[in-house]
Amino acid sequence: MEGRPPEAETGREAGAGPAAGPSCQIDVRATKIRGLAGLPIYHLFVIYKDPSGSPYFFRGGPSGRGGPGGYGSIKCDHGAYTPGTVDWEPGAPSTTVMSGPAACGKDTSFIRELSRIDAASIPYQPTGPNSNSVARTILNKTGVPEDKPVMIAPGWGQIL
Repeated sequence: MEGRPPEAETGREAGAGPAAGPSCQIDVRATKIRGLAGLPIYHLFVIYKDPSGSPYFFRGGPSGRGGPGGYGSIKCDHGAYTPGTVDWEPGAPSTTVMSGPAACGKDTSFIRELSRIDAASIPYQPTGPNSNSVARTILNKTGVPEDKPVMIAPGWGQIL
């Protein structure tokens, strides 16, 4: 429009730079493994928030029950992170490892890595490889910074 400065057309202030793209967030969360005589040992999983803020989980776990029959292989899962879903614990220790436009779309890469891990039929072991190895691997293989909110997470050191 004539007589209006260019920033009025976009709703931005003069000198504000280019408009920001969509914003997403990736967190690593930890839930305490119960039944281990009070030891502070944690299960890790990844939460991805899409541009609308909707959270999705990405995780691994054993396909078997454990005990004498074994734990089976690593089984991966993902979906909407809502009350009642596996690992649902909104107050769980958490650390944000990536946010902003660069985080958007990483969910597609996470799904691809989970499928690759499932197809490999890797035996699950409580000390690793395990669910914590899955969390670390999907971050590592997709270029997301690798950090965790807790100290004791067996299997974190193993990339699958």
